[in-house]
Amino acid sequence: MCEGPDAPSGDGLLLWLVTGIDPRRTGLAAGNGDPGSHVHRNSFGEAGWGGPDASDGEPRPYVFRLYALPAPVSIPHDVSPDAAHTVLEEQSVDRCELVALY
Repeated sequence: MCEGPDAPSGDGLLLWLVTGIDPRRTGLAAGNGDPGSHVHRNSFGEAGWGGPDASDGEPRPYVFRLYALPAPVSIPHDVSPDAAHTVLEEQSVDRCELVALY
């Protein structure tokens, strides 16, 4: 999951959400999905990556989260960021987070 928590609109943006990535994977190639994974719609209504944008010249934080889940999770294709957080937080056994500025 990747989010832009302080988007200019004042709402957080879901920029990328992929579920069902094989836990044996050590990485994902740019622009490629993982066979069997599910790419969800981002806040722009598109499946896949939807950011970043620093068109106003101000650096913004982008939060990347990786969740460890004990089993596949069922999340609707057009899930809201809040709903995704609820499901993932309730079902995860662990998670890590990276915050980057762009």
